[in-house]
Amino acid sequence: MPDYSILIEKYSDFEKYLKGRPEMEHKIAILTKGKYTSKVIKGLSAEFKDRLEIAQIPSSQKLLVEAFNVDKFPAMYSIYNKDGEVGGFKVKYDGKMSIRAMIKFCEEFALKEKVEPTEIKPHLARDLMVNLTKLNFEQETFYDEKVVLVHIHKGEKNHDLL
Repeated sequence: MPDYSILIEKYSDFEKYLKGRPEMEHKIAILTKGKYTSKVIKGLSAEFKDRLEIAQIPSSQKLLVEAFNVDKFPAMYSIYNKDGEVGGFKVKYDGKMSIRAMIKFCEEFALKEKVEPTEIKPHLARDLMVNLTKLNFEQETFYDEKVVLVHIHKGEKNHDLL
């Protein structure tokens, strides 16, 4: 079964997820205990491909588990995030964790018609950059298989890299 869900492996992935696909004002986050993507999540992601983005957030992502105030797994939320804000409005799904019930919940937030992904324009690439802080430095620089560019500059004035 194809999987179109997005795995959130660190907090910056979540930020990028919210900023990505701006044509979709609502997104779905499913917080799980499992390490692998379940058939239910794969099914939801296939059902709503190009209509609603589905993200899987493992319970190991403590900051996000706390932000969503999750006390029981799995947990599903719809996130309204018109401007790509991390603290967007959330609606918790309180129904049965069956594929049919979850589809019904997701249908409320999905686009009516499929929309092809928009291409990221170079001037928007800076929105995908991550500002390193004491809280996220170790996770962002040491636990990723991707190339990490750290730009350190003196002074408080921002300047463009792109």
